[in-house]
Amino acid sequence: MTPGYLLVDGYNVIYAWPELRELGNLEHARARLVELLASYGAFRGIKVIVVFDSPATVSQPPQDIDGVTVIYATAPHQADHVIEALAHRLSGLEGLTVTVASSDSLERRLVFGSGCQRLSAVELAREVQRTLSTMNRKYGRKQPSARPVSVADRLAEPVREALRRFRPGRKT
Repeated sequence: MTPGYLLVDGYNVIYAWPELRELGNLEHARARLVELLASYGAFRGIKVIVVFDSPATVSQPPQDIDGVTVIYATAPHQADHVIEALAHRLSGLEGLTVTVASSDSLERRLVFGSGCQRLSAVELAREVQRTLSTMNRKYGRKQPSARPVSVADRLAEPVREALRRFRPGRKT
């Protein structure tokens, strides 16, 4: 597989994916997007960079979360500008494939001029779901759930039942 980069316009993708949009909380949606892209990038053998617009005026260093580089673009640099600059810089490196995921038509045209491949947010969603399904078939893993997993969900039923008996206020 050709080594490569996937550059993702974070909020553009969140608002285009029903699964993420329906979470109703941007913090949870960002975390879920990064979780999905971490699995996708690891399986595909590519480096994933997600760029979010930030209301902050002081720049923050990029963060590495589960192998995904997360960048918060601060004013006056919007996420689009950061992605375009990264796309231009990375596409000049020999032997790398650079793909930009965004449904912003202007951004897609600009990065195409740099020699990058393009995916719309919807196309990325399909590609990620296809990859997660392949991972599930190949390795027998369940796809990550959109619902947060509680500690009780991780316990075997006999253990949960034993703990219920010790719950305060419960008569034994």
